[in-house]
Amino acid sequence: KRVPDPVAKIAGIKEGGIEKNTLLAAGAIIPAMEDFEFELYFRVQSFTMGTIINGDWVQRRANGNRFTGEMMNIIRDASRGQKFFFESIQAEGDDGTTRTLNSINLTIN
Repeated sequence: KRVPDPVAKIAGIKEGGIEKNTLLAAGAIIPAMEDFEFELYFRVQSFTMGTIINGDWVQRRANGNRFTGEMMNIIRDASRGQKFFFESIQAEGDDGTTRTLNSINLTIN
């Protein structure tokens, strides 16, 4: 049987509102196995972050699970109500398979 996909989260959140400082402090996407009995680990290989700045769609790509310096600067400059979309999250499991995980949609409180 195939192992279920992990759930991608930032600071334990997969959607909804988040404080800007919490998002900055998290600085990474963490895949978690929910309601699964065995210890399995997935490593995020890459993801994209998108947001709207001055009416323009801005999208950045990162390798690994950590936000890049440019992403951190974009988040630092974010205003209340700004939405961030973390998509195309690719994670590799202990079994060597690569999975596309759920998108994370966050709004700055």
